[in-house]
This record gives sequence, structure tokens and C-alpha cells, in this order.
Amino acid sequence: MTGFLSGIDSIVVFKNCHDKVGRGTLIHVSRTTLIFEIYNPFSILQLSEVLKSVHIVRGDRVVYRGRAVVSHIEMAGLMLIVSATLIDAWSDTRDMDVSQELSIEAARFVDDWMASHELVPEYQLAVGALGSYLADLNHWLEEAESGLRDAGIPSMGEEGGRVKEAYAEIRFPLWLKIADLYEEFERVSSLVPAEKLNAHKAYARRVLHPLILSAPFVNIAYSKPSGYAGDHVMLAILLGETEPDAGSLYGQMVNDFHVNAAIPQAYRNRMDALVERLIEVSERAIRKRGVCRVLAVGCGTAGEWDRILAIGLKTGTCEVDLVDANPEALDAARQRLIKQVGKDGPLKIRTFHRSVDDLLRDGHPTGEASDTVSYDMVYSFSLFDYLPDRIGEKLVRSISGWLRPGGRITLAGMDKSNPNRAQMEHLMEWYLMYRDERTMGLMVPSGMKKAIQLDNTGINMMLDITA
Repeated sequence: MTGFLSGIDSIVVFKNCHDKVGRGTLIHVSRTTLIFEIYNPFSILQLSEVLKSVHIVRGDRVVYRGRAVVSHIEMAGLMLIVSATLIDAWSDTRDMDVSQELSIEAARFVDDWMASHELVPEYQLAVGALGSYLADLNHWLEEAESGLRDAGIPSMGEEGGRVKEAYAEIRFPLWLKIADLYEEFERVSSLVPAEKLNAHKAYARRVLHPLILSAPFVNIAYSKPSGYAGDHVMLAILLGETEPDAGSLYGQMVNDFHVNAAIPQAYRNRMDALVERLIEVSERAIRKRGVCRVLAVGCGTAGEWDRILAIGLKTGTCEVDLVDANPEALDAARQRLIKQVGKDGPLKIRTFHRSVDDLLRDGHPTGEASDTVSYDMVYSFSLFDYLPDRIGEKLVRSISGWLRPGGRITLAGMDKSNPNRAQMEHLMEWYLMYRDERTMGLMVPSGMKKAIQLDNTGINMMLDITA
């Protein structure tokens, strides 16, 4: 790739999580932050996405080779202004002559290091207090587990029933202290100047990652094995569909705390609200025409249909089209759902491997005419949490053309009042596109009606759009 880039000044080349190559113009780069602009009339990037094979070119040299996580996207006319956090080691001194150029890079390294250690004192204290408590908690629970092993009592797994009962009683007071310390962390995070934010994030991760990455949910949220946050693996843990073994009482304690925070609870509320809407629309369509057809955009593994099947809906008269950019999620959904049978037979399922780019560029996900294949309901569970407003608006306009008369679009978003935002962004590199009722309403196409409902966390918003 170095030869391909030679002779081009200040550019960024990368692959997104779907291996599509992107190319942008470098605006700013430091040892932790990358800002570049890219032209794309559709949407090649989304928040919390891991960019692979990132090459930053300064002059005729590649100064960085590695990965980056998208932390902010802003539309500016036809351009996307993208901010990303660099997560691998720099390569700016490779292949460099021992000359004045090397001295310049050495001075830049020292300046960057000094800047990274100019931290807000309150932030350092909050991180230190949280780290100290977690370290002591880890030691205390390790001693407890050791005593249980010596007594021949299993502490984890299927045979650890006695310990699980005790764990259920002690976890809440321990959680309360973690919650108090995180609340202070959230407060002092707001004191950090924007230009020093990445240095503070790096400090928090150095101190706290050894103490929280033993929690499977936190580890997956940070490492993003599918290349983006909110994938089917992460959502399965959030929604309680899978319960990974943390390997220790401490890991389980930390995992359970994070899985029961405000945003995970909001996602569980969102699932309940979505299931209610699907049942309502399906029953109405079946009464009217004898069949219901729905489309899930960014479906993941479509866990909502497991819940609907368990309730006993007449699923044999439901036709479900599932669309996702992740072929593994699609295959998992299809393999699981085709084996399940409702009251009057199995779901009729079709899957389509499509990204947001594909939908905006090519139109109807099935490749068929919208007047031939139209839907009673089109919904998206979490995709819009990661899309910029203008991309979301374009996608909703496209979706509105795929509805039957009287059809419904159901979307969801997270309100700006999220009390765990710093925890997510500083420690997990998990970024969401936060909105309020006004900005959610802007996605509604002209001439269509809207209804917005907040859940009991005050964070999750359900947007229903009808003709």
C-alpha cells in the first residue's frame, strides 16, 4: 500500500468493518486522534466502527499503520468530517533517515507525551478512587473464592448454587459503591477540555482496563469482535439472550453491574416495546388481509421473533425479510428461526446481505419493485443509534417508499440524557448518536405522522411513523 500512496500529501486510507475501502483528506492528527474528511454521497462509516488497515500519509511517508475507532461524524455539505481514536502503535519513525527529520519527530513525541500527562486533577482522583475500590473488591472476592475451593464448595458454574444465592444478596451493596464512584467519574468527565479528552481517556483505560475487562460484556464492547459496537454478540448479552461465563466472582460482579446500567436497561425496554408493536401490526394485518409482511433493517439475529414465537402469535401467516450488513448475524438468525414453529407453522423468512450504503444506493433491499413487495411494518432496532442525522433522514425517506398504505415505520434512538456516557466513551470506545425529541422528529418525511414515546429510563425513544 505504501507504493500506492507515494507522492500524495496528507491523506488517510482505510477499510471499514465490511472491508470497503475509503479514502479521505487529513485535517488533523495527534498520537491519539485522527480527523479527516471524506466524500461519500451515501454512508460508508458509522459511529463506534473499527476502521482496519488505516494508513495515514504525511508527505511521502506512512506515519501510522493500524486501527482506529470512529468517535464522531459530522455532515458538512457533501463531506463527512470524521473523528477517530487511534488504537495501535505509531510507525512514524520507520524507514526514516537519521537526520533532522528524526529529531523533529522525537520532539513531537515529547510534546505529545507531556500533553497526555496534563490531566484535570479531579479526573485523576475519580479514576484513582474507582480503580482502588475495584482492586480491593477483586482481592476480597478472590479470597472468598479461595476459601470456598478449600472447603470443596464450587463457586461458579451449574454446581455453584449455594454461592449464587449468597452472591445475589451481597452484590447490591457492592454495586451501590461502584455506582457512586462512576457517578463522580461522570461528573468530573464534563470538566475535561475537548482538546485534552483523548489523553484523559487513555489514562482512564490504563488504570481501569485491567480491572474491568474481565467482564465479558465490557470486553466485547471495547474489543468489538465484529468490527463495530452494537453487533449481535454484544446485543445478545445486553438483552439477556446469552450469559457468558466471567470465570470468577469478581468478573461476574463487574459484568452484572455494567449489564444493568441505564443504556443496557434501555435496550431491554426497547425490545419489549418493539415486540408489542410487531404483535399489534401483525394481528391487524392478518385480520385485514390474512397475511403480514415486515422488514427488519439492521436486524442482527432478530431476537424479537423468538419472543413473538414464545407468545404464540400466528406466525405461519407472517412473511419476514431480514436485512443486515453482517452475514454471520443473518445466517445465525435464519438458522435459528427456521427451526422454530409458531401456532400455525414456521415463519416465512428471507435474508438479504445489505449495508446502509447498499440501501441508499440501490433502493429496495430485495431488488424487487416496491409496488410488488411492500410492507405492513419496517423497523430498525439499533441501527439509527450509529447513523448521523442526515444519513438517517435519507434512509427513512427510502424506507417510506416500501410501505403499504397505512404501514408503519418504527425506529429507536437514545436521548442525550444518558447518565453513563463517559463510562461508555472513555472506557469502552462505545459512541452513540444521541438525539432528543426534536431531532428524532426531523427524520419524519413530509406528510407523514409521528409519535414519540420515552421509556421509564428517560433515555430510550421509540419513533413511530405512519402515512
